Amino acid sequence: MTVSNSVLIDPERLLFSVLGLVTFSLPMQYSWQGNDINDEKAKGSYFGAFEQDQTQEGGMPVASLTVPECQSRTVPPVSNAMALSLIGNPHVTRV
Repeated sequence: MTVSNSVLIDPERLLFSVLGLVTFSLPMQYSWQGNDINDEKAKGSYFGAFEQDQTQEGGMPVASLTVPECQSRTVPPVSNAMALSLIGNPHVTRV
């Protein structure tokens, strides 16, 4: 599966950009798996963190990061919504 909503900017720091809206660095102690979110109401990326020795197939992530841009008019008038549920504190910068 090709991921198109996020871009790896700096592999040495695991620095990503999602839709040009936000940049962040993911904790390197985990193995990360990213997926696009392409829904009629939201577009963005989801990242799941796995222990280094844990297989991603069938395993549950120990943490996750979801960055959506909401398209629905039913949400409050905020240009972008960002949900963070991550162990530790990633370095997040709004662009």
